[in-house]
Parts: sequence; structure tokens; C-alpha cells
Amino acid sequence: MEVNKNLESLLKPGILDVVTEKLAAHEVDISKIAELSHYLGDEKTAEIIKNASFDSLDGEAERELLKHLFPLLDEKSKTALFGKVIEGELDWRNLEMMMPYITYLHSQIEAAYVEGAINEEAYGWFKAAMAEDAKRRQAEIDAAK
Repeated sequence: MEVNKNLESLLKPGILDVVTEKLAAHEVDISKIAELSHYLGDEKTAEIIKNASFDSLDGEAERELLKHLFPLLDEKSKTALFGKVIEGELDWRNLEMMMPYITYLHSQIEAAYVEGAINEEAYGWFKAAMAEDAKRRQAEIDAAK
């Protein structure tokens, strides 16, 4: 695809990875920028974007793109997408890919479960994501010692 070739000629992923490592030594984290560059330069991303219409977020190509880019979205966007699931605008199965990235919404997720807006299976995904989040945090604490 033309866009990918232009992106490659501007900034090869390996160069950005080196810059990321060097800046990290100075406590400057550009890892999300590097990750975005890899995502945007990826053939899968280009193919998904080419096939998506964006008239709705619930089409197959749109769901695939959301799944692919969800980790890079800001909290406002993640929260808005969670709200769309709760309101029934997006299929509830999208919660499976969302849960690892929206654990900060624990009160809203628990309330949605109690109110019946999300089912037991989706709530199980939330509990698993919370457990993984706790493991990751403990690993960070242990590594800092």
C-alpha cells in the first residue's frame, strides 16, 4: 500500500526502537509513539482500514480495527466505547478485548453487572483482567525492590 511505503521511507521501525531505548535512559518514554508507528506501518492495519466503512463501529472490519487499536486509545475513547456496549450500540462481546484496558472503570463495570447490563461471562472477563492487572503491579513492585 502507498501509505506504508511512504511511512517506511520516512521512519523505519528499527530506528524508532533505537530512539525509544536511548530516550528511556533519560526517563523519557515514547514507547506508545513507537507502538503506534508499528501499528500504522503494519499491513494488517492497512488492510483493516481499507475494508472498514466507519458508518458503524459494529461491522466486522470496524470491530477488528477497534480490537487492533484499542490498547492505544486514550481513556476517554475507551470509556466512550464501554458506554456504547452498555447502551447496546456495540455488541457485548467487544468487552472481551476491552477488559484488560478498562480495569480503571471497575466501579462502572461492577454496577453494570449488578444492574444486568453485562452478563456473567463478561464479568468473568473483568475479574480475569483485574487479576492480571494485580499480577502486573506486583511484578513492578518486586522489580523495583
